[in-house]
Amino acid sequence: MDWKQRALYQLMSDISEDCYCAGWMIGNEFTLWEMVADPAAKRDYGQGEVKQWQIDDLRAISTEVGGWIRWRDDEEDKDLPADEWGAVFAPMAEWLPLYERRMAQWAKLREELAARSKTPNDGVEPHAPQR
Repeated sequence: MDWKQRALYQLMSDISEDCYCAGWMIGNEFTLWEMVADPAAKRDYGQGEVKQWQIDDLRAISTEVGGWIRWRDDEEDKDLPADEWGAVFAPMAEWLPLYERRMAQWAKLREELAARSKTPNDGVEPHAPQR
């Protein structure tokens, strides 16, 4: 990564650290991009809230470098050696399809969870507490 891409990474990592006490919370890149791309997206994140100036800085740096930072590990490539895991720069042409795919996966998961919560418990009542 060049210095501007590293600055983007550092800001994203700092937000994760501030809100989750984690240098890179799982899904950090997707949640932060949603805030950058959608002015109506919620801003609360973990134990904190992402400030408008942070979102503005993320947007400005991302625009300048023409991409986003994402986390690469064995989730997408089972043969990727562990020493190659970590934050990488993704040009916008690579990032946007990844983001759209992940949002579609999350939407499908939310639908499945909502459908499960509406499923009757097959007449089985929960156990009463023992006395």
